[in-house]
Amino acid sequence: MKLDKKLLILGFLVMAIEIVAAQTTVISLINALICRLITVLWGISAAVATIVIVVAGIKWIGSSEDAGARAQAKATIVHAIIGLIIVIIALSIVNWAVTGTSISDTFTFNCG
Repeated sequence: MKLDKKLLILGFLVMAIEIVAAQTTVISLINALICRLITVLWGISAAVATIVIVVAGIKWIGSSEDAGARAQAKATIVHAIIGLIIVIIALSIVNWAVTGTSISDTFTFNCG
């Protein structure tokens, strides 16, 4: 009976150690939120750019005799690609700002 109580108390103490070790800090929560937000926004922007390029490509193919519609479709494709490049550059700037400056002492910013 005494051994059961000792094992029960020891079990609760071990569980308490695991609970304390599993707690996260506010900074790691902010880091996880930033990583999740960047991942979601990157996926949305890539999907939107892909859809815009496909729709503009279909318009370009469908407007074989209308030079104005072809030019508009071509401009739409160029703008979608430029927008995607801007998103990639923005992600690089955010990554540099967090890891390459003094903020890196606080935030680790590792979304890998």
